[in-house]
Amino acid sequence: MKLKSILRERAGQLSLIVTMFCLLFPVYWLVQSSISTQDELFHSPSYLFPPHPSLAGFSGVWPVMGPALRNSAIIAIGTVLVTLLVTVPTAYGLALARVGTGGSVVRLLVLVGLVFPGIMFVIPLYQLFYHLHLLNNLLGLMLADSLYAVPLGTLIVYTYMSTLPVAFTEAARVEGASRGQILRRIVVPLSAPALATTSIFAFLGAWGDYLFAATLTNGGSASPASTAVYSLIGAGESITWPYVMAGSLILGTPAVLAVVFFQRFIRTGLSAGGLVG
Repeated sequence: MKLKSILRERAGQLSLIVTMFCLLFPVYWLVQSSISTQDELFHSPSYLFPPHPSLAGFSGVWPVMGPALRNSAIIAIGTVLVTLLVTVPTAYGLALARVGTGGSVVRLLVLVGLVFPGIMFVIPLYQLFYHLHLLNNLLGLMLADSLYAVPLGTLIVYTYMSTLPVAFTEAARVEGASRGQILRRIVVPLSAPALATTSIFAFLGAWGDYLFAATLTNGGSASPASTAVYSLIGAGESITWPYVMAGSLILGTPAVLAVVFFQRFIRTGLSAGGLVG
């Protein structure tokens, strides 16, 4: 039994090592490719580490990625604000009506909103934004990226709010507080973990979006970093791969940092009721 337990433990450790290698090796190859030259990338056999590492890829790609990163930051932050402005009152209303049939129907409709693929909304959004003059517009991309962030955030925040003790809101109501005051002063502060989780998911979704960005912009001044990276590939005739790899690394770094620094909020928000209960 002891030998079997040791073998099981060693097998688990080996499985973890293999899994981590499979996850991290593509990231390592992205980094080493971004600091290699074009000739070093196509050298045979491949270099595990470039003999002459260089940051030329980053400096060469920055004129394209710099403005695009600014657009991505504006779009992602704007998406977070739009998502919270819609999610908080909606989730609070659902939490108040969670016993009734109407609340169940609305929750079902919100859940259904997460089922449809984004490609279904591209043409309707394009036509709508064309008439509203929101094509090639940062506000248009904020609204488009909120399409999935709002229903997901509503479910997360609603489930969290429905677990809050009613004694707090009842005491405030006895003191004469309105529903708006209760929401601002009691419910929102207590729901901070769920709001943080929603904000992070909205930020990551908007930061990495390519479908809406490629459809609702034409490569102009409103294009985010996700489309800027693809533009580095060009027509595919002569691709400077260190530039592409450097651009991809620049695009992915803020998202990785957001998850690393805010993972505690994600874990707290989800485990405390965000997607359970």
